[in-house]
Amino acid sequence: MNLSDSKTAQYKLSLWPVAVYLTISMHFFGLVLMNVQATRTLFERLTPINLILSAFFLAFFQTDKNQRFWLVSLLLAVLGYLVEVLGVHTGLIFGHYWYDTNLGPHVFRVPPLIGLNWWLLVLASNSFWAKYLEAKWPRIILSAATMTFLDVLIEPFAMQRGLWSWQNDKVPFQNYAAWFAFSALFSAIFVYACQASNQQSNLKVENKYAPLLLFCTLLFFGLMLLV
Repeated sequence: MNLSDSKTAQYKLSLWPVAVYLTISMHFFGLVLMNVQATRTLFERLTPINLILSAFFLAFFQTDKNQRFWLVSLLLAVLGYLVEVLGVHTGLIFGHYWYDTNLGPHVFRVPPLIGLNWWLLVLASNSFWAKYLEAKWPRIILSAATMTFLDVLIEPFAMQRGLWSWQNDKVPFQNYAAWFAFSALFSAIFVYACQASNQQSNLKVENKYAPLLLFCTLLFFGLMLLV
């Protein structure tokens, strides 16, 4: 380990308790205060900050971050955003829906942060399953299933909290089918981009923050359905 790697390891060690505290706190206080009338609107509008901070921690705790990692990350964020632009303008991909105000400014009727969200979910899900599976396609399928299950939990919350809305207030099955398909496609891009022709150049898909983020996200949206 060189001096730069040693300093990075020290930074990660010192920042880890902060990441744990802030992630748990954001989800806990969001769960409580989004259900208090006096603070509901404020905390709904803080959703972009939660997303950006989670993305920062996820990137920071990624084991390997070379040029290939950043390029594929940018590609996934752009592809996710473009799919949403096509989806909103045509209704052919997910069904007929539109974005509301609580995910920040819109470009072509879609908040650019939604591209960041696609990248975050792809990286978190694939990093989680990489701990348990070496085979590529089982990992890709389970990552896509995880992302689709999260979408099932998120949809009622999103409609109630000003993130996006569906025609006739009904989420079509088409949405979940498309979510699974694009989640699998983006996961495959990520997994195969991490695989180099020279095995020693492979990107390590390891991220200690991914399980914490997925657990807090699943718990938050699952409990939101009950309150």
